[in-house]
Amino acid sequence: MRSALFALAALSLTLEALPAPAQDARVYPWCAYFGNGRESCYYANFEQCRTAISGGGGMCSQNPLYGGGQSQQPTGRFRWR
Repeated sequence: MRSALFALAALSLTLEALPAPAQDARVYPWCAYFGNGRESCYYANFEQCRTAISGGGGMCSQNPLYGGGQSQQPTGRFRWR
């Protein structure tokens, strides 16, 4: 009985030590595309995306993989210069 409890406790600790899955980019409606080919699709609204590209150049666009909720205004793309 003790060995079964020990095994269960060890399994529980092992499972808790596993890393959590990364946040899926599709849950965020806005992406920032930077001039160096880098992109980041972790913005909940257009203003967050604009802040991310300010000063360094880039473009904000709605995430084509986003599947939930209504899109937030403005629609389309925005280029910061």
